[in-house]
Parts: sequence; C-alpha cells; structure tokens
Amino acid sequence: MLILRFLRTTIYSTADLLRQVIGVKDRSTIHATLKALERSKLIQSLRIEDFGGRTLWGITAAGQHFCLQDGDEEITKFFNPRHITLTTLAHYLDIQRAQIVLQKAAWKDFIYPDKLPRPHLKGGNLSPESQYNIRPDLLAVNPDGIRGAIEVERFVKSENRYEEHVIPGHVRKLNAREYDFVQWIARTPEQQQTLETTIKKVVQRLREKQKFYLEVRPTTYKIFQFSNLESIGN
Repeated sequence: MLILRFLRTTIYSTADLLRQVIGVKDRSTIHATLKALERSKLIQSLRIEDFGGRTLWGITAAGQHFCLQDGDEEITKFFNPRHITLTTLAHYLDIQRAQIVLQKAAWKDFIYPDKLPRPHLKGGNLSPESQYNIRPDLLAVNPDGIRGAIEVERFVKSENRYEEHVIPGHVRKLNAREYDFVQWIARTPEQQQTLETTIKKVVQRLREKQKFYLEVRPTTYKIFQFSNLESIGN
C-alpha cells in the first residue's frame, strides 16, 4: 500500500526509489513485491533501453482505485508509457528522491504542480502562460506547518533565466500567499554553493534595478532556502 500511495501522485518511479519508500535494503525484496503488484494488475513495468536499460514501474487505473482511501479525491491519471519524456525523466526522478527524504523528515501534503490541470479560458482554450507564471517542482508543508515551494535543480540555470523568469515568478506567488518560502535543492554541496551565489547575485541586481517587489513580512525563517540531495532532511 505504501508503494501504491506513493505512485498515486507520482504515477511512476524506479525500483530503487520505491525500495526507499517502503524502507527495505534488499533489492530482491522490492523486485518480488513489484512483480506481485504487477501480477495483480495494480502496476505495470516498462524497460527503457535509452535510459540505461532501467525499468519504470507505474500505477494502473486498477491500482489507483485499489489505494483510494476515505476523503481522497479520485485521481484518474495512470501510467502511460507514451507520456514518458527522456529529456525530463532524470529530473523527475530527482524530484521524487527529494520527496522521499523530506517525507521521512516529517514533511507532508506533497503536490506536483506540473501534474495539475492548467487553467482554461471561456470556450475551452488554455490560458496563455504569463512571463511570470511559474510552477514549482513540488509544493509541501514542512514540520512547522509552513507551506513551501521546492525546486530541484539538476543544473544551475543562467543568471538571465533566474532574473527574467524564475525569481519574479516566485515573488509573485509568494506575494499571493500561494506558499511561504522557496527551497532550492541542488544535487551536491558544491552545486548548492554555486546556486546560492547565483540566486543572491540576481536578487541583489533586481533590488538595484528596483524590480524586486517581494512584500516584506516578519518571519522566523528565510524566504529563499538552499540545500542539496546529499544533506536534505538533516
């Protein structure tokens, strides 16, 4: 059930990540469990040769129905191999890795904004994406009950990208109280230092140009926070 509840929102993952979800060290145990779930048609597998021959395990429509609990909204999405995009797969798995560690550190209420439906205009057309519209990789509530946006950065973006889109987009949503802080998660401590330096430089530049419009409010925590996949959750 832990596996199905994790796949309920992530839709698909790898055996190694799912092994961490249920807290077992033996790889044969997770494979036996996944095979049993697959025989029950609650999940299905897909081997991807272009991704190092690794196998993805995804929830089926039957699996979504099986793991539904009281108070849940029904999720109609299920694993569809045709929707797998190799260019974003590694990043998506890093987001899941961050969620698993944070969940063990008492974070909760994880939401994948990119999987939420985009707003529509009257007539059924998708509303255009604003220059300052941004979808974090994750939304979650930390152990102190504070809602944050989580950005998992595989690579540090260009300063122009942070200045023109990323920072203004987050500031807009922070001012709208859609979340209370942003936590950037790099892959390594070294990358974290580079990322933090870049973000601070961009924020300073926006301030100098009088384009940093964050509404100041008293907090006991930093609005922009930084960590990495090796230390997150500690």
